[in-house]
Amino acid sequence: MSLRRFKVVATIEGQAEPVLLDGIEHDGKRWLVPNWLDSADGQWIMPERIVLIDGLAATADGDDWILTDPLPRPVLFSTLPAALKGQYTVEHWPPIRLPAEEEDC
Repeated sequence: MSLRRFKVVATIEGQAEPVLLDGIEHDGKRWLVPNWLDSADGQWIMPERIVLIDGLAATADGDDWILTDPLPRPVLFSTLPAALKGQYTVEHWPPIRLPAEEEDC
C-alpha cells in the first residue's frame, strides 16, 4: 500500500511544548498518526489509531502541516469522551500497514 506521509506539528492541551507527529494521506483524506505499532515479526508498522486532520484548524508548511489549536489528550492517547465525538474523527486499528523500513518519513 502506498501512502503519502508527512509530518504534523501539534500542541497537546496542558503541554507547553509542541510535538512532531506523523501524518498520512489515506483514502483521499489527511490523518494524524499519534503512534505506530510494530508487527510481531518486526516486518510491518501499523497505526494504533488515526485522527482526521481535514476540518481541523491547520496551516500548510511545505508538505507538512501545523495544527493551530491544541488537541485534547484523549484524542491522541485514550478513549474519546462523548463530548469530543462530534469534534474529532478517530479510527482505531485502521487496516493500514507499511514495511517497517518506512517507519521514518
